[in-house]
Amino acid sequence: MPRLLTASLVAVFALFVLFGLGLAQWQYLGDPPLLNYAAWLMVEKGAMPYRDFFETSMPGTFIVHGAVVALGLDANVPFIALGLALYAGLSLAGARILSRADIPSGLIFALLYMAVMLSFGAEALFQRELIGTAAVAAAIVIGLRGPHMIALGILFGLAALIKPQLAFTAPIVALATCGLHRAPLLRSIAASLLGFAAPLVATGLWLWTNDALPQFMALVQDYLPLHIQQTTYHVFLEPTDRMKYLGKEAARFGGFWVLVAGPALLTLLQWIKRAEVSRTQHIILGMLTVIAAAYSLIPILAGQFWNYHYFPFIFFAALCACACLLFSSAQFSTSIRTIAVLGAFGVPLIQTALLFDPQLVAKNNRDMKVIAKMETALDRWLPEGGRVQPIDWTKGAIHAMLRAQADLATPFFYDYHFHHHQGSETIAGLRARFLTDLSRAAPEVILVVPTRPMMKGLDVNNDWPALERYISENYRIVESAEDHVVHLRNDLEPVAAIKP
Repeated sequence: MPRLLTASLVAVFALFVLFGLGLAQWQYLGDPPLLNYAAWLMVEKGAMPYRDFFETSMPGTFIVHGAVVALGLDANVPFIALGLALYAGLSLAGARILSRADIPSGLIFALLYMAVMLSFGAEALFQRELIGTAAVAAAIVIGLRGPHMIALGILFGLAALIKPQLAFTAPIVALATCGLHRAPLLRSIAASLLGFAAPLVATGLWLWTNDALPQFMALVQDYLPLHIQQTTYHVFLEPTDRMKYLGKEAARFGGFWVLVAGPALLTLLQWIKRAEVSRTQHIILGMLTVIAAAYSLIPILAGQFWNYHYFPFIFFAALCACACLLFSSAQFSTSIRTIAVLGAFGVPLIQTALLFDPQLVAKNNRDMKVIAKMETALDRWLPEGGRVQPIDWTKGAIHAMLRAQADLATPFFYDYHFHHHQGSETIAGLRARFLTDLSRAAPEVILVVPTRPMMKGLDVNNDWPALERYISENYRIVESAEDHVVHLRNDLEPVAAIKP
């Protein structure tokens, strides 16, 4: 055992160093820069989510990213380090959960989970699903130590403030905790509910005292039900076609069947054979299995099947896979069980090696060059203290504004809100509000990204003559490229003429 422990710890450390060196070649992209920009508005401009900007993320997300920006961790190297630290925390939490029943499987989990997650590259770092999963994992660790039901409830409340779907498994963890420690059920449930309510009430008071609660409630009640109807490919479908789409994507399961197939079969055979498993192991394995199954439904509930929607499932499916090592019947040797677990992680391990593929690094660099060009354009054309209105979604305008420290002209980061559900009063209200706010703000620069994703499908219209007319009458193009177009307000002198 000492040799196994030592070798595993050395392997974990070496893997982290190796992958850290690999990710150092990358720049973080995707959703985190958008959320860091929202946090920058909060920290530097005193903005309040929902009141001052329109974004569909939950309040806990803005609180977390606000802390990141306030601590100066939103630059590339500190942010990647922060993402790696989150992976480390999840790996250690998972190892602690399994080590309650079996130390070797916990160490193997810590090693292999890092390999799986790092196979997604730099864009997966510090995703909301991972932050929420960390809160759930911490709740389980606390539950294994004792029936600390208030703390358990608080952690699930924090997870719900980031991703509400993650809170669905709170009753499973509470029941497992009561079973492990033989705690009184009703008293434990009452304590966990009290703890769960605490962060929700505190956040509600924060929104209310800052005049943001009505806007948040309107977002949840009126807009989000429309927003979640888009598919992974930004298409809005008829109800019948949507059901077919959900069935097809659910069957494909994001390609993650390989993660669970071998270990699941082996585990099933072991249960059929009535393998000798302690009561503690039974409870822990049952809890992990139910949680993994519950979280596998998150992409279906969201209606989108992007990789990060699977992250909570991956964590608990990986725990279940490594838990195969807990079984010790004579029919399956340790080597066979180990091979089954390693086989489940084979594809991610191979994918992780691609982090060092020069072509992937080059693609990341190309994406960042586009953002750097937009940043340079803003520096060239935006007057001191001026504001920018992006017409974009995920192609870099907001990221460039974060890097350039450029203020937002209206509450809207993205334009996709305005183009779907054209028959909806909610969308009509958003369009009218945007045109009014844009006309009132009269930003110095409008940054249009022609390559941005466009909505497609049922009741979608990407044309907006009123907006195009406003821009053409009040702005002139001063810089045009394939990936961005800069519109400068007509009454302004070109700043580029006097900037070096």
